[in-house]
Amino acid sequence: MAKKIKGIVQVGDPVLRQKAKPVLQIGKKEKNLAQRMKKLLLGSNGIGLAAPQVGVSQQIVVIGTDNKKWQKEIGIEWLALFNPEIVSYSSQKVVMQEGCLSFMDPEIVAEVERPLAVKVKALDEQDRKTIIKAEGLLARVLQHEIDHLKGVLFTDRANPKTIKVVKEKANKGEGISI
Repeated sequence: MAKKIKGIVQVGDPVLRQKAKPVLQIGKKEKNLAQRMKKLLLGSNGIGLAAPQVGVSQQIVVIGTDNKKWQKEIGIEWLALFNPEIVSYSSQKVVMQEGCLSFMDPEIVAEVERPLAVKVKALDEQDRKTIIKAEGLLARVLQHEIDHLKGVLFTDRANPKTIKVVKEKANKGEGISI
């Protein structure tokens, strides 16, 4: 099994390539997992985390950050979604550099083209149906994390010519991993 960095499964662990199982009931166990994922995410250089990234094959994603700049850009402070599904994509696409908390040893980044906007249906922590219309960075994070639930990694969607290892943290600047 691949190693974990600060509790986050790294590339090579087979759970990252499995299709995650739907959450049948949002109970205490599922809510506790979402809270544990939030704690791992906060203080990291990331803004999204999927349950497979903590070794659990369930359809749960959390999105949020304690970085005020990124909170403003994504428009939320904290979001937990259960069984999220993208129901529509915009035709307009945008290329952006992405990283991933499961690619930190070594840290890898690449350019990925994704739709600018998405519409996602999911359940929230109170087991209520919710629809999220997102664009920009929030749409990108949702797509990245929902890909994790399908066993798809950002490097699968990346322009192969742009995949690179981050050699020095000083060169990273304001970069963030999704």
